Amino acid sequence: HDSTKYQLMWRALDEYGRWSGELLSQHKDGTKVSAWITANAVHSKDGELTGYNFIFSDISERRMNEENMHHLMQHDNLTRLPNRAMFAEKFDEYLTQAKKAMGSLALINIKIDRFIEVNNGLGVRAGDEVISVVAQRLLKNIDAANDVVFRTGGVEFTVLMQDAGGREAVDQ
Repeated sequence: HDSTKYQLMWRALDEYGRWSGELLSQHKDGTKVSAWITANAVHSKDGELTGYNFIFSDISERRMNEENMHHLMQHDNLTRLPNRAMFAEKFDEYLTQAKKAMGSLALINIKIDRFIEVNNGLGVRAGDEVISVVAQRLLKNIDAANDVVFRTGGVEFTVLMQDAGGREAVDQ
């Protein structure tokens, strides 16, 4: 954390005698952890400040679980592609960037035709394999620095292209 967070902590300890919050901490071996810290000023019977009492709780596992949950909420489980929820967020971001830079933006919707025949005829595993292969092929054919492939439905994908470079670039 930057020094601002620590300044706020010490200011709260000075003003209120207590503070709690999350900070990055470090074990003796150098391992960094997320820690929930509760700090209290300690005073003598005369009211003189004698020190501080800090309680550190390692919340790294909880933080990691929260990040994993967030990832699962925004990504498709089968393809690991960003999902419809993430699409809405990224579309707004890309649109704002395109307007500011007076650039271009392309949106391509792709649907796998006759997919039900694969699923019914060859089984769900074969259907999952088709979806995974389509996802991988789409990823191989985009500019990873500027474009994003989303799985926006069961057999639907959306490609969001930033700085599309006009219709000719999209047609390729």
